[in-house]
Amino acid sequence: MSLIKNWIVQFVLNRFKIPRDMIRYAFKKHSENKAIITENSTLTFQELAKRVYSLSTGLSAMEIEKRDSVLVLVSNGINQIEINLACYEMGAILTPLNINITTNKILDIAKLINPKLLIYDAKVANKIAQLLQQHFPDLKLLEIDSNYNHLIASYPSNKNKNKISPDDIAALGFTSGTTGNPKALPATHGVFVKSLQLIVKNVGIGSKKKNSDKFLVGIPLAGAGSGVVLPSLLSGSALVIPKSYNSEVFLETIQKHKVTRMFTTPSLLIDILDHPDLESFDLSSLENIIYGTETLAAAKLEEAIEKFGPILQQGYGSAEVLPPVSMLQPKDHIVNHKIANRNILTSVGKVVPQVSVKIVDDDHNDLPFKETGHVLIKSPTLFTGYWKQPELNTKTFVDGWLKIGDMGYLEADGRLHILGRSADVIKKGNQIIYPRLIEEHVHDHPAIKECNLVQVDNEAVLAVSLRQAYRKNTNHETIAFEILNVLKNKIKPYQLPDDIEFFEELPRSFLAKVLRCEVREFLKTKNKIAI
Repeated sequence: MSLIKNWIVQFVLNRFKIPRDMIRYAFKKHSENKAIITENSTLTFQELAKRVYSLSTGLSAMEIEKRDSVLVLVSNGINQIEINLACYEMGAILTPLNINITTNKILDIAKLINPKLLIYDAKVANKIAQLLQQHFPDLKLLEIDSNYNHLIASYPSNKNKNKISPDDIAALGFTSGTTGNPKALPATHGVFVKSLQLIVKNVGIGSKKKNSDKFLVGIPLAGAGSGVVLPSLLSGSALVIPKSYNSEVFLETIQKHKVTRMFTTPSLLIDILDHPDLESFDLSSLENIIYGTETLAAAKLEEAIEKFGPILQQGYGSAEVLPPVSMLQPKDHIVNHKIANRNILTSVGKVVPQVSVKIVDDDHNDLPFKETGHVLIKSPTLFTGYWKQPELNTKTFVDGWLKIGDMGYLEADGRLHILGRSADVIKKGNQIIYPRLIEEHVHDHPAIKECNLVQVDNEAVLAVSLRQAYRKNTNHETIAFEILNVLKNKIKPYQLPDDIEFFEELPRSFLAKVLRCEVREFLKTKNKIAI
């Protein structure tokens, strides 16, 4: 029956050319289902549809047109979803930014895209809104706290009549800008549909619990969290938006709402595993945990499988090439009723059909299986090139293949291993160290929560944070000595860290990813503790 259902979903999905098609289908098919659940409110698909159509109509009345850029700085999850869907509905170019982004970066982004509208939360972006309007006098403002709901209430919930092509730009994402000015990554309407088609073909959607599938969005919607919106809508699932992004809130939310699925980062999943009262929460409703945006150490993945069972899943992709590029399915985590071996768990799964990956050397010559080099990708979900910065495309595309800076290797069966970014490779004399290969072994020490091996001048420095149970009455020198003993038996002498530095927590981004660049910069300016 599940195979038949999956085939039907694929058949229906193949009819859609743009996100608007599938959104309208979902609104009609699942009208009575819950669409969004937050701490204080719930919206059905029918209620969400009415608000999205009214918002689209209201934005058109503000003279926001197809292909106009809409800059979004909001903190409320429901608002973010409504704005996303309204932009898809009318063909405006969605540009969501996280609320912690610096003013200078926002100005740089605005100069690049020349937005026609800023939708903002006055509590977090009132000064930024005023500053942007000084630089862009024609910029229209829509404040969430008052004007936004008034706009929705003032206009009918009519479908938009703009003609939208699959090749039209639907959204702009941005690189972090840590190595220069932010770079805009356009995604077309067609690419979002192709991404969803590949997800459905390779994973399938739906739940064992008919009409009660609840998806906890464990990554902010201004980032990778937005990737679960369309799949959830299509399947009739409810999106559960947490009040904040931490393990305590996640555990309470899963228990309270009987969450069936969750998408989160490895760092937040580790926080859950490290929660002192984890066993006191009822998490039996969980059917699927998707971990993504970065790799998860095998030792922590093994712990998660032991706790939650064979329900974990990983997909590899990026802002430049929407997932899935490769997938590590729930069934891949368990082999012959036992946790899979480390070679499988340290991979990002097998490259999916319709996507091609190859590994090349510095001169772009193809490398054989199991040899490490630059990861190149071809996919129907590939972005079209940087927005208004064509000079950057020559570095990013190699004969039509995407080169985003990841290093890794392929196995003959199509299994892909990602070892990290080329910018994070450590060089000691003539030797090269891929940090992840060392970090995997460090995680075997029971005290380690997270770790980063980074280059500081000519040394390799290991930054670690400790699990809750080891934070009191633990001698750092003893832990450092034990880590080195673990490593000496597993890696070559030149790969050993020169120093070990202890952090209470490693710095994380707004999206709850460890910021390796900040670890590196901090250690460059701090006196290191000798081992």
